[in-house]
Amino acid sequence: MKAFLGLDSPPVHFLKFGIDTDFYRPTPLPPQPLVLSAGGDRDRDIPTLYAAMAEIKAARPETQVVVQTASDHPVPAGVVRVQRLSHRDLRDLYGRACIVAIATRFNHHVSGMTVALEAAATGRPVVTTDTPGMSDYVDEASGRLTPAGDASAMAAAVVGLLDNPQQLRDLGRAGQHRVQTSHSTKTMSSAIGEIVAALPD
Repeated sequence: MKAFLGLDSPPVHFLKFGIDTDFYRPTPLPPQPLVLSAGGDRDRDIPTLYAAMAEIKAARPETQVVVQTASDHPVPAGVVRVQRLSHRDLRDLYGRACIVAIATRFNHHVSGMTVALEAAATGRPVVTTDTPGMSDYVDEASGRLTPAGDASAMAAAVVGLLDNPQQLRDLGRAGQHRVQTSHSTKTMSSAIGEIVAALPD
């Protein structure tokens, strides 16, 4: 941004996004495996997501799969599609899930960032597409990043976590800690305050 705006540009800062960690709070992992995906911005990659979910169902038929999307793309067998959810219903669904998966097309605005942080705040590991900036919110300590358009890589990452409950719990705890300390609305507001305080008179 500094290079784009030029030498005489106003100050440019990196502000980490934050979510409400009082509303999205940790819950125990459920006994029944459920993989959840949510969100509907323009860069969500529903064909890749559905292909990954179909592979997950084939590998682990006992796993429930729920996708919240308004897309009319054909839904694979065994996948439950929910068109819309209130914030409260989505929070409750995070609590029923053990992993949250987010597939996006290549983009520069970190599509899926909000869902990733909300899921992590509830103690759920996130498997998501590795696009520019996403590693500021999800890393190998709290989830898994997979190549754009690679349904098999996403499915393999999810199945690998389903097969390793201890790792699943560890990643969930790490993600929860990361959101609490670096990506809450409180930390974001504090950072905004520091930026504003540093502005020249």
